[in-house]
Amino acid sequence: MNRCRRCGNGPNVSTEDIKKAVDAVERMKGFRLADADTLSRRLNACRECEKLGYGSTCMVCGCLVEVRARLANERCPFPKNNKWK
Repeated sequence: MNRCRRCGNGPNVSTEDIKKAVDAVERMKGFRLADADTLSRRLNACRECEKLGYGSTCMVCGCLVEVRARLANERCPFPKNNKWK
């Protein structure tokens, strides 16, 4: 089974693991979080993206979209076509 080199999880990340990752990001100091409208727009774009794998993972960069979308300064990693515009 393939495992993420960064977090050690397999491709099917549980809802509980996603919640833990989101909670950790929201508690981090020094990071700006996206406002609710931006977060909703980003997550909708990710859910419609052909590069979303396993319902939670960006197959371009390997991130959990629920986590990446929450960080205000992040951008969509889709090559040459930012889906979060």
